[in-house]
Parts: sequence; C-alpha cells; structure tokens
Amino acid sequence: GQVTGIGTISGGGLSCTSSGGAGCNVPQAAGAGITLTAIPSFGATFSGWSGACSGTSTTCAVSMTNAKSVTATFATSGGGGTTSSLALTVTPAGSVAFTGGTCASTGTKSKTCTAEFGTGQKVTLKAKPAAGFAFTHWTGACAGQKASCAVTLTSSIVAGAVFERLALAPKGAAAVVKTSGGYRVTLSYISRVAGKLKVTAKRGSATVATVTGKVKPGTHRISLTVTSKGRYVFTLTVGPHAIRWRVTIR
Repeated sequence: GQVTGIGTISGGGLSCTSSGGAGCNVPQAAGAGITLTAIPSFGATFSGWSGACSGTSTTCAVSMTNAKSVTATFATSGGGGTTSSLALTVTPAGSVAFTGGTCASTGTKSKTCTAEFGTGQKVTLKAKPAAGFAFTHWTGACAGQKASCAVTLTSSIVAGAVFERLALAPKGAAAVVKTSGGYRVTLSYISRVAGKLKVTAKRGSATVATVTGKVKPGTHRISLTVTSKGRYVFTLTVGPHAIRWRVTIR
C-alpha cells in the first residue's frame, strides 16, 4: 500500500499513511480477498485509487492472485500545493464546523482537532453550542463573540471556540395538549441552580397565567394552561436567570 497526500489505507492488516504508518506491506494468503478502505484526514478528500485498485469509491476489493500494489491519493481542501494546518480547540461542549469537517467536544474535556488546507486558503469556522451551553468567544487566530469566524491560512494557525454552561436551558420545544379547560403547555428545562421558580405566560402585553414554586438542580417539566389560541411567550425564571419559549397555538 502507498499513500499520496494526507490519509490512511486500512484493511487486510494495513494501516498505511503518507508518512509510512504500521504495515504498508503486509503478507496475505494466496487467493485471499481483502477489502481496502481509504480514510481521508481532517480537511482532506479522497481523490482516487491507482495500481491494483481504481476509481473514486473509498473502498476497493482486491483478490490476492499474486503480489499487488495499491496507491490511494488524497487532496487537501486547498486543491494542492503547499499545505498549512489549522488546529482547533473546543472548550468544553460544542462544535466548530468548517470546510471538510467538524470538531466537536462532549463537555467532559476540551477537544483539539487538526485539519490540513492549501496554504492561502480562506476557511470559515462556525461555532455551535451543545444543549445547555452558549458560545462565548474565540481565541487564537479568531477573536470576538460572533459565532462565525473567517481565517486565511497564510501559515499554520491555532484557533479555539469557548462555550459556557448555562444556569438555565430549555430542553426541546414546548408541548401543547388540548384539554377540556383549554390548552396545557408543558415546558421541559434544565436547571443547574436552586431557587425560587416563576413561570409566566403572556399574550401580547397581558399576563394570562403564572406558576411559582421552588426548583433544585436537574431536568424538570412544568405545565401551564391557557384558555384560547394565539401567540404566547412563556418565561421561566430562577433568581436572575431566565429562559423563554415562543409558542403559537392554532
């Protein structure tokens, strides 16, 4: 097996990269059938096979009737020439999408991903928070609080997206059920603080329903009933923290 560009050939005991890897030459049983898979690295695409394989499908079946040689060719998103790396760090929970891939973190640890692009290529990064988190700011080659950042890789660069855990976060859309008394609206949410709870339902400037109580950290549901159809804003507060749902009942 041989790799041109940035990627890996796997299958039949091979784990072959452009820098060599483990087992670019692996003995096979005579007559054996093996399936090879071309796996592009972050920021690269698979261009095609040559040698005993052909075409642009990422998999190739080879019958070992004799010694075989296979080459997988990969291209960076910049289309060739010199390459520069983009190192992305996501902290602690969210994702950053960019040309050729996504770097995501689950929230237990920071995640760093490295992608290769053609030197001089412009790359747009888009940050998206995980549920219960909010995007706060960029670090490194990106700056500011907007969720989108464009960088030009005149050389290898480092960038980071920072998210923060919200004290209150909605858990999905509001659920509406028609009842004999009107429309019951159920709100699901995550609270990471304890305190006095208040939920109000407004139609226009008029408050049409209110519920109060106490809440502990955890995932909760609370319901209010409104008597007529229309557009509502439901606001849930715990101390200084607030979240809202906009609900249209038809």
